[in-house]
Amino acid sequence: MNLRETIVIKVLLIDDDSVGSLAIKIGLEVDNAFEIKWLKNPIDGLQLSLSGDWDIILLDVNMSSLNGFELLRQFRVRDSNTPIIMITVRSKESDILMGLNLGADDYLCKPFSLKILKARVSAMTRRFQQKSRQILYNEVTLDLESKKLIYKAKSYRLNIKEFNLLKIFFLEPNRVHTRDLLLDRLWGFDSDINDRTVDTLVTRLRRSLKKIGIDLEIKTIRGVGYTLNE
Repeated sequence: MNLRETIVIKVLLIDDDSVGSLAIKIGLEVDNAFEIKWLKNPIDGLQLSLSGDWDIILLDVNMSSLNGFELLRQFRVRDSNTPIIMITVRSKESDILMGLNLGADDYLCKPFSLKILKARVSAMTRRFQQKSRQILYNEVTLDLESKKLIYKAKSYRLNIKEFNLLKIFFLEPNRVHTRDLLLDRLWGFDSDINDRTVDTLVTRLRRSLKKIGIDLEIKTIRGVGYTLNE
């Protein structure tokens, strides 16, 4: 019998419809081919979508605190690669065109068959996984597959937390990242972690970059957090 490595597709589901989303989550996870993170709050979803390493994002439109189209627009400014499927009851041609024009890769109107959703997610991730998944900032490249930093044709391996922190800075340069936000993105809600841990990590990252010969200005905003100056 031939054994094949099981490839798990990491899916971020952003939808405040509890009943429908739970059905999607359970339905996708049942065959162990999908790993689902479901968020009801679209603002939290936007933050997590930018900080996580997702294979695909499923995004609703009609959400209370942030419209799915606006979330899509903001996301595409910072990430043009991660595939997104809109899943919504809004089936007018104008809505479909808006979603696709804003950067969605597919648009699926509710109600839909779970088998159809699985097939579309699988097909789309296969296509996108064939592409190089990298983030380029100035002369520095972060390879999201190998978790390596590439600079002047040489590759370097950072500590995984340093790598993820630099990824956050690269995706949103010039934004002030508060310590609380960095804590949440890098460690989640861990009561044993405090602001000092973030400060220590930033110091380590600066030293690692300096050792490689990379001149990036990660500026401290006193009492608030950090920003990467372009």
